[in-house]
Amino acid sequence: MRRMCLLLALLVIPAPCYSVTIMKNVGHSDCYVVISDGRIVVIDVGPTSSAEGLVALLRSGYFHYDRIVITHVHSDHASGLMTAGKYARQKGSLLSTGMLVSNHGEHDIDIVVRQSNLRDLLTSLRSQRVVAMDDQALAKLAFADENMAIEGFTLNKSGQSRNENASGLVLKVTEIRDGQRRATLFLGDIGKSEQSRLFAHPQAEGIFRDVRAVTLPHHGRSTTLNPDFFDSINKLAGPGVTLLHSDRKPLNRRVATKAAKAGLAVKSTADAAGGDVLVNLFENDKAFHVVEPGITDLAEIVTREKGSLIREGNLKAYEIVDAVSKFCNRPASDFLPPNTVISWPSDAWIRREIPRRREEFNRETEHLIASLQSLSVEESTAAEKTLAVRRSRLSQVHAERVDRLLQDVAARRRTENEILGGLRSGWGIGRNSNISTSRLFLYGSKAEQERDTGLRYVIEQQSNNIWEVHEVGPIDSIGISTPGKSVLRMKRPVGATVVDRRVCEYCGRTAYGYCTMRHKYVCSSHRSFTQGTTRWICPP
Repeated sequence: MRRMCLLLALLVIPAPCYSVTIMKNVGHSDCYVVISDGRIVVIDVGPTSSAEGLVALLRSGYFHYDRIVITHVHSDHASGLMTAGKYARQKGSLLSTGMLVSNHGEHDIDIVVRQSNLRDLLTSLRSQRVVAMDDQALAKLAFADENMAIEGFTLNKSGQSRNENASGLVLKVTEIRDGQRRATLFLGDIGKSEQSRLFAHPQAEGIFRDVRAVTLPHHGRSTTLNPDFFDSINKLAGPGVTLLHSDRKPLNRRVATKAAKAGLAVKSTADAAGGDVLVNLFENDKAFHVVEPGITDLAEIVTREKGSLIREGNLKAYEIVDAVSKFCNRPASDFLPPNTVISWPSDAWIRREIPRRREEFNRETEHLIASLQSLSVEESTAAEKTLAVRRSRLSQVHAERVDRLLQDVAARRRTENEILGGLRSGWGIGRNSNISTSRLFLYGSKAEQERDTGLRYVIEQQSNNIWEVHEVGPIDSIGISTPGKSVLRMKRPVGATVVDRRVCEYCGRTAYGYCTMRHKYVCSSHRSFTQGTTRWICPP
C-alpha cells in the first residue's frame, strides 16, 4: 500500500538518501526491503534472534507490506516472521501483507506466521520433500503498478528435491522511474546446479534485462558459487552490476577478487558498521529526501527543492506540493521530524502528474456543482462545504457558476427551515386520499386549513422517507391545489401519514370509483342516484 512509502523513516542518516533498496544488517542472514514510489516488498526476513530485520520496520509503526517473499524456508531467511509477528501482537496490531509466498506456496502465511513454534516447523519442513511453486503460481506475485514490477522463477521443477536451497525461489524486482527500469535479482541460497540452470534458462536474456544488482547466494560462500558465476553475471547483465553480500563477516578475499576481475562491485553489510546498506539503482536521480533540522512541513521542502518548477510559471506552487504529497503519501501540513526520509518524485513525474490532477480536480468540481443543484438540502449543503475548501483553486468559470447556485441553495435552506418551523408552530396539515395517496397540503394555520385558504406548500412522497416539496399550483376541479414547481426534497415531515386507499366521500367506505358528474369518489352503495326523473349510475 502506498501509505507504506515512509518506511525509511526509521533510518537516521545524515545526507539525502538516493537508495530504494535496503539490505538489512541481520548478521549471517538475509533480509531485503525494496521501496519504489510507495510500494514495499520484503524479500526474506532474517532470523528470530535479530530485531533489525522486519521488527525494525515494524518499530516505525508500519505493519503492512505489498509482498513478503521467502525464497526458502530456512531459519536465517524465514524465522524472523515469528519475531515480527510476536512484536506486532505486543503492539496490539497484526503483521499484514498483500501476499506472502515461499517455495512451499502461498499457504505458508497460515503455517508459518500463525505457527507457535517456528523451529519445529522448519525442522518438519526440512524432513519433507520440497516442491517449489510453479511459474503459474508465481505469476500471482505481480501487481499492476507503474513504478514496480515483480517476477518469480523456479529452477528446480522436478519436485523430487528434499533440499530447501535447491528449490528456493529467484525473485526479480524492477523499479521504474520515468520510463527507466532498474532491477535487483534476489537469488536466495540457490546452489551451483541451480545457478547453472539460471544462466542457461531459455528466458535468461529477459531475466537479466535491466538487472543492476544481484544478491550473492548463500552469503557469497565460495564452495556454493558456480565457477562461472561472476563472468555469467557480467555477460548477461553487463558491467557495473552491484553484488549484495549479507553477512557479519567480510566476503572471502578470493571471491572478492574474482568479482572485481569480472567488473562487478560488492556492497556488504560487513562493511556497514552495524548499519543497513542502501543501494540506489538510479545513480543520477534523487529518489528520496532526508528532512533537515529546522524544516517544518512538506510545503517548505518543496519550495526549497522545486523552486525551478515554480518559476516555470505554468505550475502553481500548491500544485507541486499536492503532487509531492500524493507521491509520498504524507499530508503537506504534517510536521516532519528531522531525519525523516520521504519518497521524492522526479521533475518529469511532477510535470505529468499535475495536468492529470487538474483534470481530476475539474471532474470532481463538476460533480460537486451538480450536487449543488440537487433538491436535497443535505446533499447540496455537503457540496457547498467541500467547494468552500477548494474555493481559491476554482477557475473563474466554475466560481461564477458556484456563486449563482449558492443563492438557490440558500433559498432551499430557507424553505426547509420555514416548513419545519411552521410544523412545530401549528401549521395545518391537510390530506385528501382521493387526490393522491401520498400527498400533504400545508396551510399557514389549522383555521386556514378548515377554510381551505392560506395553502403554503404541497408535499408528495417520493420514497419511504423522502418527500418532495412543491410550490402551490393551480386549483383543480374539486378545489384542491395541484403541485406546482418542485423546490426541495426533505425527510418525512412531522405528522405525515399516508392513506393507501380511496374512500367514499359520503360514507367513508372503500370507494368504487370517481363520479365525474358529482365530482366525488363513491362506494358501490352510493354509485346509483336519481337526478330529476333520471336514474344515473356513476362511471368507474
